[in-house]
Amino acid sequence: MKNGDIAMYQAKVAGKNCYRFYSRAMDQAVERRVRIEQDLRGAWERGELSLLYGSWARPDWRRRSCTWN
Repeated sequence: MKNGDIAMYQAKVAGKNCYRFYSRAMDQAVERRVRIEQDLRGAWERGELSLLYGSWARPDWRRRSCTWN
Protein backbone atom coordinates (compact mmCIF):
# COMPACT_ATOMS: atom_id res chain seq x y z
CA MET A 1 0.00 0.00 0.00
CA LYS A 2 2.80 2.40 0.92
CA ASN A 3 4.53 1.80 -2.42
CA GLY A 4 1.32 2.55 -4.29
CA ASP A 5 0.91 5.81 -2.37
CA ILE A 6 4.44 6.87 -3.24
CA ALA A 7 3.91 6.16 -6.95
CA MET A 8 0.53 7.93 -6.89
CA TYR A 9 2.07 11.03 -5.31
CA GLN A 10 4.81 11.10 -7.97
CA ALA A 11 2.18 10.84 -10.70
CA LYS A 12 0.24 13.76 -9.18
CA VAL A 13 3.40 15.86 -9.07
CA ALA A 14 4.09 15.06 -12.74
CA GLY A 15 0.72 16.49 -13.81
CA LYS A 16 -2.55 15.38 -15.33
CA ASN A 17 -2.97 12.14 -17.24
CA CYS A 18 0.23 10.64 -15.86
CA TYR A 19 1.06 7.41 -14.14
CA ARG A 20 4.17 6.17 -12.41
CA PHE A 21 5.34 2.70 -11.50
CA TYR A 22 6.89 2.32 -8.08
CA SER A 23 10.66 2.14 -7.92
CA ARG A 24 13.09 1.85 -5.03
CA ALA A 25 14.48 5.29 -5.99
CA MET A 26 11.10 6.82 -5.15
CA ASP A 27 11.19 5.26 -1.70
CA GLN A 28 14.75 6.45 -1.14
CA ALA A 29 13.76 10.01 -2.09
CA VAL A 30 10.90 9.94 0.43
CA GLU A 31 13.19 8.56 3.14
CA ARG A 32 15.79 11.26 2.39
CA ARG A 33 13.17 14.04 2.58
CA VAL A 34 11.80 12.70 5.89
CA ARG A 35 15.32 12.47 7.33
CA ILE A 36 16.10 16.07 6.32
CA GLU A 37 12.85 17.31 7.87
CA GLN A 38 13.60 15.45 11.11
CA ASP A 39 17.16 16.79 11.20
CA LEU A 40 15.94 20.35 10.68
CA ARG A 41 13.30 20.03 13.40
CA GLY A 42 15.93 18.67 15.78
CA ALA A 43 18.35 21.46 14.90
CA TRP A 44 15.66 24.05 15.61
CA GLU A 45 14.84 22.48 18.98
CA ARG A 46 18.54 22.31 19.91
CA GLY A 47 18.98 25.98 19.02
CA GLU A 48 21.33 25.25 16.13
CA LEU A 49 19.46 27.53 13.71
CA SER A 50 19.10 31.28 13.78
CA LEU A 51 17.14 33.68 11.62
CA LEU A 52 18.94 36.80 10.44
CA TYR A 53 17.43 39.86 8.75
CA GLY A 54 19.49 42.12 6.53
CA SER A 55 18.73 44.80 3.98
CA TRP A 56 18.99 44.33 0.22
CA ALA A 57 19.27 47.21 -2.24
CA ARG A 58 16.74 49.42 -0.44
CA PRO A 59 16.60 49.98 3.33
CA ASP A 60 12.85 49.27 3.50
CA TRP A 61 13.21 45.77 1.94
CA ARG A 62 14.08 42.87 4.22
CA ARG A 63 15.88 39.69 3.33
CA ARG A 64 15.53 36.55 5.44
CA SER A 65 18.29 34.02 5.74
CA CYS A 66 18.70 30.97 7.89
CA THR A 67 22.14 29.98 9.08
CA TRP A 68 23.66 27.11 11.03
CA ASN A 69 25.45 27.95 14.27
